[in-house]
Amino acid sequence: MKTRQEIARLCSGSQAGEPLPGPLVTVEASCDRIAADVLQEVRELWAIVVWQEEPAKLSEEQWRAILPGWFVGSCVAESDSDGAQESRVGLGNAVACPPLTLGEWMRQVAPPVRSWAWWAANVTAPHAFEVKVTTDNAGADLRALFWMLSCAGARAVEVVR
Repeated sequence: MKTRQEIARLCSGSQAGEPLPGPLVTVEASCDRIAADVLQEVRELWAIVVWQEEPAKLSEEQWRAILPGWFVGSCVAESDSDGAQESRVGLGNAVACPPLTLGEWMRQVAPPVRSWAWWAANVTAPHAFEVKVTTDNAGADLRALFWMLSCAGARAVEVVR
């Protein structure tokens, strides 16, 4: 799903009049930290992912070496993944996302599993921001996105479509 257009949108935002390749989903997030800082961390993390030529071919060790430590450290250990399904990340009412292992997250962001692409992101208040993604279908699995937002500092995430 990596495209030059997705990289351009990540770096510069969407261009006025740019046609949508699929349904647009808006995810709103609130955070205790300054929203611009949280959103910048999410952008930096996602940039690492979309710049990978073949993310599915990277090993977990390779991902650990290139991803930010704050993100890798937030992922649950493989041995804890069964218990992680029982707990829920402190996300908003509309979205409950179980903590992910790095391996689970890697599978979620690699084609063909990832069915969404970054479209735009904006700070909407000092402690709130939104991320817009295009999807292949209205029911796209956004767990990898929710997990990134949570690990960066979002405490409530809601899909507002």
